[in-house]
Amino acid sequence: TKLGITDRCEVFDCKENFWDLIEPMHVPRSHCSVAEYRGDLYVFYGKDSFGRFLNSIERYSIEKNKWKLFQFNSNSIQHELLMGAACQSRLCENGGK
Repeated sequence: TKLGITDRCEVFDCKENFWDLIEPMHVPRSHCSVAEYRGDLYVFYGKDSFGRFLNSIERYSIEKNKWKLFQFNSNSIQHELLMGAACQSRLCENGGK
């Protein structure tokens, strides 16, 4: 992949001690953050292959092995150092340059 930008995803099976490929994300990205919430994984923002900030979040359903893309129309989201977390009934992200 170019400059570490990828849509490829893998999960680690702790019992069997191996990595397994899962469904790829909709948008290849780097410099992103991941958080778990209610059994799903959320990938926050990041950068595309041209170094532009992405205004999207993807949710991965472990049960369905499917990603859902959430697109935002905002140019104000520009985080290079990003951290995502789940807290009660909210997903939070923060970071900055």
